[in-house]
Amino acid sequence: MAERCALDDDPDISAQETSELAFHITDDFERDLKRFSQTERDLIADRINFYCEHLINDKRFFYQNTYVSRLIRLQGDFDSSLYILRLNPEIRVVLSVDDDPIFGQIIVTLFRVVKRKNIDKAFNSVAETLYKGSLKDSTIHA
Repeated sequence: MAERCALDDDPDISAQETSELAFHITDDFERDLKRFSQTERDLIADRINFYCEHLINDKRFFYQNTYVSRLIRLQGDFDSSLYILRLNPEIRVVLSVDDDPIFGQIIVTLFRVVKRKNIDKAFNSVAETLYKGSLKDSTIHA
């Protein structure tokens, strides 16, 4: 699953080129979500929608609110499209963002939703599962 990093794309892509969002939700994300209260689940859904809607017209805003816990370099000089989205001071989401220009979509895959104290472990687990055998270099991001 080695794809170009979304940050390599022009952040000023217009809405005409990419007109819709497609969400993919993993079983792990759904399991994690059940561990939160209904109030927290509502907040999680609202914040994910709020940030991801900006992928259509203002990618820069979206990426200003994401980070990675480790810098991942893949074979073939591809970058990872895996990010951490900070929803509030205590809740984080591990997700990927991939442009699909053929179908005019931005695909957001939600992998995990966890408390801040568990984010590094969740991010590393997803990264190792996704990129097993494709890692060129993997260093901790300061």
